[in-house]
Amino acid sequence: MASRLFNTTLKTLPRVAATRLATKWIRPSIVPQMRLYSDSTASQLKQVLSSELKISKSLPLEFDATYQEYLDKQGFSLIETDGTSAVELVKTASDGNIIHVYFDVDEITDIPVEENFEEEAEVGEDSLEEEYGAMDSMLSNVKILIENKGRNDGLFMNLYLQNTDLSFLVDFVNYQKDATKFVTENVAKGEFIDKFQYQGPRFSDLDESLQVAFEEYLEERGINEELAEFVISYSEVKEEKEYRNWLGEVNNFL
Repeated sequence: MASRLFNTTLKTLPRVAATRLATKWIRPSIVPQMRLYSDSTASQLKQVLSSELKISKSLPLEFDATYQEYLDKQGFSLIETDGTSAVELVKTASDGNIIHVYFDVDEITDIPVEENFEEEAEVGEDSLEEEYGAMDSMLSNVKILIENKGRNDGLFMNLYLQNTDLSFLVDFVNYQKDATKFVTENVAKGEFIDKFQYQGPRFSDLDESLQVAFEEYLEERGINEELAEFVISYSEVKEEKEYRNWLGEVNNFL
């Protein structure tokens, strides 16, 4: 039976026709009038931005101490840059391998929270396509690289994160024969896997015993529901921080 932590069930603009106006009379030329802009709209926008920034800053923006304790306990270092949504967690496992966790804050915070998804899915069983579409909207990508420094190779895994029950779904497991090149080229560009590269078999098609073994392997290395909770909680704090910075920068421009 598969681990409770992991769930392997996954599964133009309209064209505007241009119209020609034809006439046999010579129309008098029209001198284009320059539109004069006033500062009224800019002042109004600035006022609204300032009000939104004031309200936003009045709300607490603190990263719960328990999450810092989680980082310390698990040995993860947090790597992030102001103005970007890409985040990395990295640590050295007990077997000496380097574990990298990559996620996108914008993608995590865009997931709708639908606690009654399962009930809604049951109601629409006759429309399997709609059910899968609803599930896809509740998943975000979390990417894992387990790097063997000695051999310079690694396992790259794409996981789906469910915010409804803080669990991961394994998408695929991919072998990287040159981990350093993968990190410096693919990861740095945010591309990860080349679209022409074989990603590996669909995880849900693997023998159940192999699926469970992979899940236990990940859990032993800290890829578990605690990590899922951290990723979601940190993403909310990071997104709010970036939003406040954005409000301040646009307000300063005006």
